[in-house]
Amino acid sequence: MRLSHLIGVTLLGFPHSPISPVMLALVCGIAVRNLTGVAPALLPGIGFTARRVLRWGIILLGLRMGFLDAAGLLRAGAPVVIVGVAVGIAAPYLLNRWLRQPGRLVTLIGVGTSICGVSAIAALSPGIGAGDEETAYAVATITLFGLLATVLYPMLAALLFNGDTVATGIFLGVAIHDTSQVTGAAFLYQDYFADPAVVDVATVTKLLRNSLMLIVVPALSYSHNRNAGSKRRQPQGASARVPVPWFVVGFVLLTLVRAAGDYGAASESARAFALLEPVLWNSIIRGGQSVSSFLIVAALGAVGMNTPFSVFGGLGVKPLIIGLIAALLVGLAAGVAIAVGITV
Repeated sequence: MRLSHLIGVTLLGFPHSPISPVMLALVCGIAVRNLTGVAPALLPGIGFTARRVLRWGIILLGLRMGFLDAAGLLRAGAPVVIVGVAVGIAAPYLLNRWLRQPGRLVTLIGVGTSICGVSAIAALSPGIGAGDEETAYAVATITLFGLLATVLYPMLAALLFNGDTVATGIFLGVAIHDTSQVTGAAFLYQDYFADPAVVDVATVTKLLRNSLMLIVVPALSYSHNRNAGSKRRQPQGASARVPVPWFVVGFVLLTLVRAAGDYGAASESARAFALLEPVLWNSIIRGGQSVSSFLIVAALGAVGMNTPFSVFGGLGVKPLIIGLIAALLVGLAAGVAIAVGITV
């Protein structure tokens, strides 16, 4: 966290760091693996962290889904969010008919482009059995184009929407991948154009977009595993059922817990589950979010330590092309959807 702040705010001058701590952990892990090497005695612990710890971090991500916060912008932002998510998922698959890259990698790029960048990739990766190198490549691709969008899209939004706060915030919340990058771009726009309300609109829009993890991650996991299973020979009469990963179930359950607690805290009783004062409930939420962030940062650092540089050469440049075109198409779709909504 501190390194992210040091680089993004102190060195680069952003008011809010657009550099995700998760990405930094991944990069540092890759650097350790390839520059100094990893002792064989550490490999079991690294493997445990990269897989088991990651799953618990994913479960706790459910506490980030504050549906009540997004209610005010649901009518304005939901159609644009749905368009952006649909394009982000479909574009990589369509492009892959031409470029023919590994299906798991393309699926990870699609979910990272469409939902919430690194968090969505981390949530989906174990569900589809992605390798560490595929996860690392997808994270790097999403982060690279998300950082470029962080710098360029605030000025583009000013040109496209002529100071319209809601349109600008929705555009930034849909067109940029990672939550930290959306926040960084919104603060950048605020500093350029003295419009702090854009930060609120972009943040709530991104939260609404993130909440679609509830649907998209289980659906993509099921679809990928079903398609992969259909390509294998199965005994006649064998079940085609694909189980939903347990950590995805846990994630969904915690989102319901968060929604129920928020509802109780906002009701006349002003108590989550009729027991917890709002201050205590919010402290629990923040604590869970902090633990989730810590676990995911640790897990992605371990993923990096399992990833030699050679895997990037093996995967080539084509996945980057898929990520770039998909990112541009999501931004274009968001801009068109907003423009149509404003003029209708």
